[in-house]
Amino acid sequence: MGTITTGVVSISRFKLIPSKRQEFLDAHRSETANAADFLDKYANFFFFGFGRNENEWVSIESWKDEEAVDQLRASPAFKQIAKRMLDCLSAPAEISVYAGEDGPLTALDKYPIGLSKVHPHDAAMPVKYV
Repeated sequence: MGTITTGVVSISRFKLIPSKRQEFLDAHRSETANAADFLDKYANFFFFGFGRNENEWVSIESWKDEEAVDQLRASPAFKQIAKRMLDCLSAPAEISVYAGEDGPLTALDKYPIGLSKVHPHDAAMPVKYV
């Protein structure tokens, strides 16, 4: 098993509207299916799943290249799918970010606490960094 001590890890929490749970999952699965090559090339790791509450979905992720992620987030396809997912939430999405122990804390400056500047703003629920 490899160890990651640089870069950024994010833990994202999404509270789903129960009646839109499957719609959220379908949107997310289409995103990951369409981006499979990108994920293989640029992701250190991903975990997607649920906690004890079947309507609270989490994503834990780490990227090898933040610039590549910026390009992904700027794409119309990402914006469309992210909006579909955010429209299925009962509360704002919350993302916590962490810098690796050997990486500078300045890596987190890109993600200031408050409303996200890197996610769609036209969805039913916003994304907040906490």
